[in-house]
Amino acid sequence: ELNWPPYNFNINGQAKGFSIDYMNLVVSKLGIKAQYHVGPTWSEFLDKIKNEQLDVMLNIRNTPSRQKYIHFTKEYIHATKSIFTNDQNIQTVADLKGKTVAVAKGFFVHEFLKQYFPDINLNIQDNVLNCIIAVVEGQADAVVADYGVTSYLMQENGLLLKHTRVLKDERLNTTMHIGTSLKQPILRDILQKSMNTISDEEMQRLRNKWFTSDIRTKKQESILSSYELEYLKNKKEIRMCIDPAWLPFEGRDTKGNHIGLSADYFLEFKKHLDIEMKVVPTKSWTESLQFAQQKKCDILPLAMQTKEREKYLNFTQVYLKTALVIATKVGIPFVDDFRNLKNKKIGIPKGYAFVEIIKQKYPNINIIEVDNVKQGLQRVLSGELYGYVGTLAGINYQFQKESINELKIAGKFDEYWELGVGVRNDDIVLLEIFDKIIQNIEENTHHRILTKWMNIERETLVDYTLFWNILIVVLIAAVFFIYRQRMLNKLNRDLKQKVDEKTKQLLEMNNILEKKVKHAVHENHEKDLILFEQSKMASMGEMIGNIAHQWRQPLSVISTSATGIKLRKEYGELSIEEEYKTLDSINDAAQFLSKTIDDFRDFLKPHKKFNEFNIKDTYFKTYSLIKSKFKNKEIEIITNIHDVEIVGLENELMQVMMNLLNNAYDALDKQTADQRMMWIDLYIYNKQAIFEVKDNAGGIESSILHKVFEPYFTTKHQSQGTGIGLYMTQEIIVKHMNGTIEVSNEKFEYKSKQYNGANFKVSIPLEQLNIQ
Repeated sequence: ELNWPPYNFNINGQAKGFSIDYMNLVVSKLGIKAQYHVGPTWSEFLDKIKNEQLDVMLNIRNTPSRQKYIHFTKEYIHATKSIFTNDQNIQTVADLKGKTVAVAKGFFVHEFLKQYFPDINLNIQDNVLNCIIAVVEGQADAVVADYGVTSYLMQENGLLLKHTRVLKDERLNTTMHIGTSLKQPILRDILQKSMNTISDEEMQRLRNKWFTSDIRTKKQESILSSYELEYLKNKKEIRMCIDPAWLPFEGRDTKGNHIGLSADYFLEFKKHLDIEMKVVPTKSWTESLQFAQQKKCDILPLAMQTKEREKYLNFTQVYLKTALVIATKVGIPFVDDFRNLKNKKIGIPKGYAFVEIIKQKYPNINIIEVDNVKQGLQRVLSGELYGYVGTLAGINYQFQKESINELKIAGKFDEYWELGVGVRNDDIVLLEIFDKIIQNIEENTHHRILTKWMNIERETLVDYTLFWNILIVVLIAAVFFIYRQRMLNKLNRDLKQKVDEKTKQLLEMNNILEKKVKHAVHENHEKDLILFEQSKMASMGEMIGNIAHQWRQPLSVISTSATGIKLRKEYGELSIEEEYKTLDSINDAAQFLSKTIDDFRDFLKPHKKFNEFNIKDTYFKTYSLIKSKFKNKEIEIITNIHDVEIVGLENELMQVMMNLLNNAYDALDKQTADQRMMWIDLYIYNKQAIFEVKDNAGGIESSILHKVFEPYFTTKHQSQGTGIGLYMTQEIIVKHMNGTIEVSNEKFEYKSKQYNGANFKVSIPLEQLNIQ
């Protein structure tokens, strides 16, 4: 866009801004580049994506009207809307009724005010900068626009509007997406997959660059805006509810003071907040959540976002991420699949976000809610619970503080506990403030706080008055250790002997098993040969019927011609020319019979020698053996066949073709349509010989399409089919000729008419290499 910083703007025609950098990051992960079009107005961009002149639009809100011509990704950033004015009486959108508001043409705010507030007069400008100028010059009473964009433009252009009101109407708080043309849903999906791979660190770098850069901060001492500082001044205190028993993350000491990771983080936050932080006392995390719902506290310093909590809280970006693990007794096996915990009693503190998540993902686990981490681990120790689920840091903290040696970490979940600040959902300004502060936490600050709380040493108390007693105990322990070590050595020797014996037994079992496997492989090979012969015999049976039918006409010609010559000779009416002509017809018929016998004999040849042959000739030889039945059923065959030389097994390929032709014939024979048609295609593509057989029999039922190549699967009556034809076809192509065969239902057009049917496609490499 021309002027919508810091998200999207240009300098001398070069695209700049947060959204530009974000898009460049997305496409870089795909190995491609984005080409940016600089346009005069937003509304013209909308027209271009409607007309498919653009593939993608950045930073666009998802609305029902736009869904008619745009596909949207998931959101990638929030943008808060505000009123900027010089009139101190304007506090809400309702105060703008009867007044003039400057809006950018085609922007969401333009659509929103036009639809929901028809009493507001709209001063429509091409961009947000012109909207600000319109208010400064008195052409409008206010501008409603994105908070960050408007603040940025005013600072950069030396403009001032005295009063800013952040809008609390959730309908106006924009979630921005990437949009693609409606005809390119795959493009949207590809971009979304790339967006999913962008890490928190990468997003943080972009936010730091565009929302807390020197451009924004050099004109103000604080990272907060003047309006946000004024807001804090008027608020006077921030009330927060914590989890009182969740160390090292947060808790209270014996004097009731807030301690833990969140306490140290908030000491950092307070450097930017000139306001008192007050902890509202609660007895448990469940009570803290209740207080948050009742607005008795403004924030939860360390909370995970869930659907249920979104009803009363907004959440900042994540600033702490920790692994989720399970603790069990030492003797329990390692948990490598949490589905194996079926019906096991597993403890989780009441109100924790992962209660809902684990119940959904592992419904067979018996979740038992406990008051806190300490109680959960104690119930595991007593045997009441099989295990306790919590954060790695929280469980380790209790292990060390309480000197728990009887428990261990027995497994790790794929999920992580992602924690941010939960802010009451009726206070958008406070949410923006904490988001800005979190964005500015330096890496060394994170490292310092985490190192402090994640490396807790066990507290030990040395009683020097008991020194000699301790020394005696150590000596006794040393003697016991030496004795125990000797016993272990003896046990190790015994164990080694047993292991050697078991190893010998396993080797013998492996030899026996290897022989059994070889025998089973041989039997399977024999079964495959039987199936192959069954398939060939089935094809041969059909061919014999076809050959018998084809022979009737030439035999009739021979018989009729011979009888005619005899009769006409007896009556003296046979001329030399007629005699030669008749003898020629007899010879032609005999040659046809001989060729049929040769083709039939070739089909029956048992050898599997690879030789070079032309698939086109193979097809016509195959078709000549069965063509009579196609003519009887008036099946029209349209061929598009090219010369294709290949090295392979011609006899087996003849069987494949015969199976596919007979399969199409059977499908068409069931049809009552006036026009029965088949299409035969033979061509070369990508160093592969492609042979396709397609029909207009309506296709194969989708429920059985994946079964057609299974052995003994058939849709025919038992008396009509064995179910091994297509199975052997696949075996020949895949195992004997290193090719592939696939089937699909297709819709296609021929001579301006629409047809649908099954298409069997065979692909064979032109050169057969390393085939055994």
